[in-house]
Amino acid sequence: MSRAFALALCIWLTWISTARCADPVPADHAAKMTRGTELFKSRVREVFVKNCLRCHGGKKTEAGFDLATRDAALKGGEHGRAVVPGDAKGSLLYQLVAHQKMPDMPENADKLPESAIKTIAEWIDLGAPYDAPLLGRDAKSTLAGSGSHWSFQPVVRSEPPQVKNTSWPRDPVDRFVLAKLEARGLKPAPAADRRTLIRRVTFDLTGLPPTPEAVEAFVADTTPNAYEKVIDNLLASPAYGEHWGRHWLDLVRYCDSFDSRVTGKSDHDCLDAWRYRDWVVASLNRDLPYDQFVRMQLAGDLLPLPEAERPDGIVATGMLALGNWGGGDADKDKLLTDIVDDQIDVVGRSLLGLTIACARCHDHKFDPIATRDYYRLAGIFFSTHILPSVGLKTDGPPMLRIPLETATLVRQREDRERQLKDLEQALTAALVTQRERAKQRFRDQLPAHLLAAHDLTDPAALAAAAKAKNLNPRWLRLCRGTVKTAPGTLLGTHLPDALGIKGLHVWRNHAECFSFTVNVSGNVAHVSTLAMPPKTIAAHPGSATDVALVWTSPVAGSIELRGKLTDLDASCGDGVTWELRVIPVPGGAASLAAGTIDNGRAEEFGRAKILTTHVSPGDRIELVVKRRAEYTCDTTGLEFVVSQGAQKWNAAADWVAAIPSGPAKVGPWTVEDVRDSTPPLPPAVAGALAKWATARADTVSGKRTRPALESAARETAAVISAAGGAPFIPATGDLSDLDTPEGRAAVDRIRTEIAGLKKELAAPRSLANGAQDGGVPGSPHAGIHDVKVHLRGRYDRLGDLVSRGFPAVIHVANPPEIQTGSGRKELADWITRADHPLTSRVIANRVWQFHFGEGLVRTPSNFGALGERPTHPELLDYLARTLVDGGWSLKAFHKRLLLTATYRQSAAADPATLAADPDNKLWGRYPRHRLEAEAIRDSLLFVAGKLDSARGGLATRDFNAPRRSLYLMTIRSDRTGFGPLFDAADSTSPVEKRTVSTVAPQALFLMNHPFVKKQAAALAARVLGQPGADADRLDFAARVVFGRAATSDERKIGLEFLKVSDSTREAWAAWCHLLLETNEFAVVE
Repeated sequence: MSRAFALALCIWLTWISTARCADPVPADHAAKMTRGTELFKSRVREVFVKNCLRCHGGKKTEAGFDLATRDAALKGGEHGRAVVPGDAKGSLLYQLVAHQKMPDMPENADKLPESAIKTIAEWIDLGAPYDAPLLGRDAKSTLAGSGSHWSFQPVVRSEPPQVKNTSWPRDPVDRFVLAKLEARGLKPAPAADRRTLIRRVTFDLTGLPPTPEAVEAFVADTTPNAYEKVIDNLLASPAYGEHWGRHWLDLVRYCDSFDSRVTGKSDHDCLDAWRYRDWVVASLNRDLPYDQFVRMQLAGDLLPLPEAERPDGIVATGMLALGNWGGGDADKDKLLTDIVDDQIDVVGRSLLGLTIACARCHDHKFDPIATRDYYRLAGIFFSTHILPSVGLKTDGPPMLRIPLETATLVRQREDRERQLKDLEQALTAALVTQRERAKQRFRDQLPAHLLAAHDLTDPAALAAAAKAKNLNPRWLRLCRGTVKTAPGTLLGTHLPDALGIKGLHVWRNHAECFSFTVNVSGNVAHVSTLAMPPKTIAAHPGSATDVALVWTSPVAGSIELRGKLTDLDASCGDGVTWELRVIPVPGGAASLAAGTIDNGRAEEFGRAKILTTHVSPGDRIELVVKRRAEYTCDTTGLEFVVSQGAQKWNAAADWVAAIPSGPAKVGPWTVEDVRDSTPPLPPAVAGALAKWATARADTVSGKRTRPALESAARETAAVISAAGGAPFIPATGDLSDLDTPEGRAAVDRIRTEIAGLKKELAAPRSLANGAQDGGVPGSPHAGIHDVKVHLRGRYDRLGDLVSRGFPAVIHVANPPEIQTGSGRKELADWITRADHPLTSRVIANRVWQFHFGEGLVRTPSNFGALGERPTHPELLDYLARTLVDGGWSLKAFHKRLLLTATYRQSAAADPATLAADPDNKLWGRYPRHRLEAEAIRDSLLFVAGKLDSARGGLATRDFNAPRRSLYLMTIRSDRTGFGPLFDAADSTSPVEKRTVSTVAPQALFLMNHPFVKKQAAALAARVLGQPGADADRLDFAARVVFGRAATSDERKIGLEFLKVSDSTREAWAAWCHLLLETNEFAVVE
């Protein structure tokens, strides 16, 4: 045998051996794989993508296990093979999701529904085939390439299917439900009893329980339309809009305030959000068609509304303004992109049921939405503004507050503003004329005033003399030299041993600084960065006041003045200015010396050259320390000595020797706040008045004749007139008392008109947070424009410019083109088109969800590939068409659903139906559920008889207020308190469906909170007010709380409890409190 033949024979024998050892392929293998592939496409893919890929797909593969492709799934991971085709029970994947082995999967999440676990097991038993990878290029073309996903297809006008049990359906809707039940050999639950039904529908439509009277009336009403009448009454109740408005506010991330730190205090907060809330409630109550409801929220400011409705259009756009976008961001360009992303997100999820915002940085991973589509929408919102400016980098932006005025009111305001401007100009001219008249009167009359003042011997008779001689009293006082500058305010607060420093005394009127300080100790006092020498005094001006060290003269005659000022804090501040002045000389203050001290420097007065002045008893010498540009670190050491012959007054020595316990006053010394320093007289005027004083003295002593005095009066008047009339005619201010009666009346008329217009214009204006066309003023996006694609979502990396428009995958016939404006109006038109495949489906599904606990699509804000498919696709389309054909009336749609046999089912399901459909995806029973947070609190108030029915207006932060919970303030930054405890919506993002938790603090709240106890006591008072025996009262309490009479066990227990209780009122309060803590009170059957 040749070697080549032997080798060939070995290879052939090996192949034959291997072929004989391999398992034979089952005959039904191809059929199973086909069925498995269809199952993967229709159901398994959705489960894996939604629950598994985040940890076991693509770049992230926990434990080395990758589900993205079939090869990777069959390979397994660190724990070996996870998928054994044909053997689900032997597959680790199945064992983990079924919670047969640890760790439970999905990790840190709820267990998958039993139906999903069964589907995975069936798929594995069928061979675990994939139709395409879950990630990667092939996955993208499969998931997002064609727009063939069910939700992007046109809404089909479905015909209700035929059913076997023709007596059960009350509406075509019921035939869709019953057909699927019958196809599984199942049947619906029996009808709920009347008490259960009225309680259910009342809570569903109003968020409140029915009254006992309403329950009994419905139970007794045997007419065929009794239930329909109940629905009509509930839909007509204002409480309907409040309850369903809350559902909508969840979807649009509504809050009354962004941050508890600025609530109601800053225009950075959404101060006017409550108007949007009230508009939502009012719109639902008046059954505003849903398409118009949406249009107004997107573009109400742009719609051609009647003039009276234009304010509503502005308020409605509040939906776009109330987003969560981190207002404190110093990066203002990022801030603007975040605002737009928030707006796209709320529009996409709440109105379209799509996660469009996922395409901000890259093409959507699972849905056919390209990044270019995102920025086509972004251009619309970048061309819209909800802020008047981006604000300072160090602060958040202010919110736009739009006046809610009709065009007529706007024109009226503009007219008033023009009138005011004209009147203010007229007043300015009139005051100039008045000043000229005053100067003329002054020139003519001043000599007579000077002589009359000289002749006046009794100062108390001054007013009478002025009236008798028709003279101006003020001028007469000035001529007498008796007008004194208004003194400052004496420092009144004394702080001994300030800052814990022994011997350091401080006086002040304001907390901002130590206005006057005395160090009586023999040590240097160190205060922060300054050092104050022993036995010295210092002054510190404030932010709005200067400080004056004042010596009030106890003597007459000539005095000498000397002193020194030293800036004691060289480390900071900008120094001070100072002035030494005497008050009064006749008519005003005379400046004796002044100067400026730079930081850390000093300046003297009266040493190199003797400084003297004449004083009379009561005259004031003021040493005023004044701030410069700013006032911090301006502590200034003072040395000030006044002497007359041998007598001396030393400020520092006098203060150190005699510290007062009260205000800042020692002997002739005081320290005062000075707000408005009296300006010194012009030298010429001061000189003229001094000469006049000498002429008067000479006349009194006989050295000068009367004619000579009259001549001196005319000379003095001439000098003062030439200098402008000061101080007789103030440089500024009101000169009415110097004017003629006619001139005064003319000026007063103008002032009266101005005051009236200002009052009218100052009246509070109604404002709203909302949107306006044009990008944020002053920002790079100001005006109307398209935008470039932001590569990887970064505003500083820009790609192609894309025109404003709508996602290409969503087809409507002849979509509107954006030619002018932002495009919001066209967006509103596009979304509310009757042929739009998403809008009607999404809202029909939401209404179904709020009535039946879950939507036909159980991911109500995600109709994309990661969302669940509808349980009844044909029914969803039927409902969508019903809504549109009914003029988008939500109330009609509610009524249609509530009248169905499906809605009227009991929560107690047929046992076979419950076993076959534990998740109630076939709708074979009514879903028992707990009340929402607001309904629990409102019901407590309602049964207690304390609920305030007042509607609308500003929200309150008072949890104990008896208003509906809708009007309790929702503060985005605050997730504490009753609402979050009972799973109220988190306003940081759109909430499609509230979570329902059961935690101990909920029970503790109902057991112990004073609010609950107060309502229990009020309910007890209602019960005690009922006639009859205790058994009757027990019945009444149960009817109020549960809508039914007390059971025999409840009566027995209640009567025994009341019998052994000491206090009737406290016993009933405890019994009522017990009823309010029961599951039955908080659960709808």
